Amino acid sequence: MRLVAFQDHRGSRLGVEVDELVVDLDSAFRSAFGSGGPTDLLALIDGGPVLLAACQQAVDRSVQSPRRDRARLEADGVLLDLASIRPLAPLRPRAILCSGSNYWDHRGEKPPVPEDDPEFFLKLPDLVTDPGDPVALDPKVTSKLDHETELAIVIGREGRHISAAKARQHVFGYTIMNDVTARDQQIRRNPGGYYEYFLGPGKNFDTAAPMGPVVVTADEIPDPQGLRLRSFVNGKPRQKANTADMIWGVDALVQFFSKFVTLRPGFVISSGTPGRTAWGWDAEVGGKRTKDRPEPLYLRPGDVVRVEIEKIGALENPIVAAHQ
Repeated sequence: MRLVAFQDHRGSRLGVEVDELVVDLDSAFRSAFGSGGPTDLLALIDGGPVLLAACQQAVDRSVQSPRRDRARLEADGVLLDLASIRPLAPLRPRAILCSGSNYWDHRGEKPPVPEDDPEFFLKLPDLVTDPGDPVALDPKVTSKLDHETELAIVIGREGRHISAAKARQHVFGYTIMNDVTARDQQIRRNPGGYYEYFLGPGKNFDTAAPMGPVVVTADEIPDPQGLRLRSFVNGKPRQKANTADMIWGVDALVQFFSKFVTLRPGFVISSGTPGRTAWGWDAEVGGKRTKDRPEPLYLRPGDVVRVEIEKIGALENPIVAAHQ
């Protein structure tokens, strides 16, 4: 299923995209079973496989209904035109666990980091930003605002010390996160001539985690290590890669993070970004690329960032000046 969050006159809603329609799950439950269904993704995840199966049944009944019933389902708010809704971030994660330096081409374009384990840092869930909503460029925070296209893994089943072989049993689905980063906060040159990383301030500031536009359940993406990723700034291509290029794939990341914390339903693991970030061309912060430097390099008010992952969709956000 392709799960989408949105809001209408009834409040926050959870729906399923089917072709050019959205099936409102709460309304579909009322039509199919006589009682309401989930209105947000965390409630659906918490309900486990039984609730997920009931959602699929309610969706199937709605979209396969006889033509004579379509007008009633539309009037009851069960079936909505996809073009008529504005998607919100599909979930507000309970935690965002992030892996950095997980593609060789990104490692190669910046100062070296240890190679034994994935980077481990956190992003605040409050930073999640809806598709289409602005990302604020605050000059008091950064003059080097960058974007990162990342496959985000949504956890659906609790676990600790999960083996790589059993990792997929704990994955509910996948979405996109744009790991917006303040490079001049993330990395600084030490007087001794080497670079130091400060992932807390470099990754955590208002609007720094656009997410969406949907969560695709794991059964729809049986192989998450074969998805094309791309990004664009004002329509001009920046990043281009495949999740097959990850150093640590989905299974390894679930295993790694579950070593330290109990993974709970509604946690998100963001899996790192490929190369061709703005950082890679910026020698001031250790960037090593020398050819094909885009101009302007870093994001500016008025820019539009589009990040795409195959089978999930596209996440687009404008850059605006922060209110002082």
